[in-house]
Amino acid sequence: MTRSPVARGGSGSRLAAPVGVAMLGYGAIADLHASALRQAGARLIGVGGPSASEVERFAARHGFEQAAESVEAAVDADGVELVVIASPSQVHAAQARHALEQGRHVLVEIPLALSLRDGEDLVALADRAQRILGVCHTLRFWEPYQVVRSAIAESGATPTHVVARRLTRRVDNVGWTGRTRTWMDDLLWHHGGHVIDLCLAFLRAPVAEVSAAAGSHQRGAAGPADYAISLRTIDGGIASIALSYNALISASDYVVITDNETFAIEGARARSSRATIFEGERRAVERRAVENQDAAMLHALRGGPDYPAEARSILPTLRVQDVVARSTGRE
Repeated sequence: MTRSPVARGGSGSRLAAPVGVAMLGYGAIADLHASALRQAGARLIGVGGPSASEVERFAARHGFEQAAESVEAAVDADGVELVVIASPSQVHAAQARHALEQGRHVLVEIPLALSLRDGEDLVALADRAQRILGVCHTLRFWEPYQVVRSAIAESGATPTHVVARRLTRRVDNVGWTGRTRTWMDDLLWHHGGHVIDLCLAFLRAPVAEVSAAAGSHQRGAAGPADYAISLRTIDGGIASIALSYNALISASDYVVITDNETFAIEGARARSSRATIFEGERRAVERRAVENQDAAMLHALRGGPDYPAEARSILPTLRVQDVVARSTGRE
């Protein structure tokens, strides 16, 4: 892959030559990206989205040089090297495709796409264009998960069973900031993508078998609002995953059972059977994860280490999601 001249330093250091960025979208996650990119030393060139007034407000709030007239104008603006896609899920694939075709590197919010076929096509396009296509699988950058994975690696333990839950309430289409949105998340392809990806990271071996059951469709939802998913890897590791948009009691937790220890991750806290090994404030942990994620992408563009969540590395997760979708009658 062709890359720009190197700017050395860790993901927290500023770039020697600022990367020009266009942002597509102006919602809550775009706010986090804009702050993280500015802190990392990026040049914030332009914002694009469907509402001109929202685009103008977002550009002014974060110090972007332009409030673009359209998504295409934001992508095509002079000086743009990286396009960050923080728009509704259903347009991610099309916007990523356009940006890659225009020779831009891309960092796209989860989900990369709403089908395996579209995800595979985007990976192939990025390869042909010799551009980095990164995906915001932000849990890969969360400190509690990194601490547990390091503890497992250092102990030489073998994970045998991961029990994961992502339960929340999305009946009224209100996002995590409490703001009502104009589009609905897809439980399987968005939050399910985060959970499945992390389970695969803990289990490490390729998946041999997937089974799933889905609940009924929720009124106005993009798909089923409840899933029970089971995975088995080629070396016998298993994962049990519960997903819901109907839960009045929220949960985001993982229990990682190994042959010699058990770890639990609950929000921003991680513990073993003997002690707490990480504890932080959830919003602060989330902010640092986005900052490290975005800085890692910028440094990859300047010849630093490969971006840890390039789209090709997401394909195993998309394959599991595809099996779940087909086995529950969604395709």
